[in-house]
Amino acid sequence: MTRSSTEETRFYSLSATEQAVNSPYTDLSDRWPSGGFLSTAEDLARFGGAHLSGDFIRAKTRQMIFTSQKTVDAGETGTGLGWRIGMIAKRRIYHHGGDAIGGRAFLLVRPDDMMTVALVANLTFAKFTETQAMALGDVMS
Repeated sequence: MTRSSTEETRFYSLSATEQAVNSPYTDLSDRWPSGGFLSTAEDLARFGGAHLSGDFIRAKTRQMIFTSQKTVDAGETGTGLGWRIGMIAKRRIYHHGGDAIGGRAFLLVRPDDMMTVALVANLTFAKFTETQAMALGDVMS
């Protein structure tokens, strides 16, 4: 299948003068173990939401991935298996984000109110984190 230019996304970075410029082409295929995939906010939200249901992973597995790992001296790391674990405004959150040349993605799961928020941008090092995802979730709930 041939893709038309209207189906493709351009990736941007900020220049030294804060102007949006085309990002250089970067082959991300060597980053598959840590991401390196292109997705949509809708698919990321669906993926996050699947972690809240019993259909995607078993309850025991879900508990394991959302439990903070411990250091050798039993200190909490704040990171489960692939997920960061935290609290904002006394609400539990699980989240993970990442950057690549030309884009950023961030996924937040709020298990207590069964909400998932996905943020994506086609801008290198776009500045959004769990704080912005939480605020968007609050507006939408």
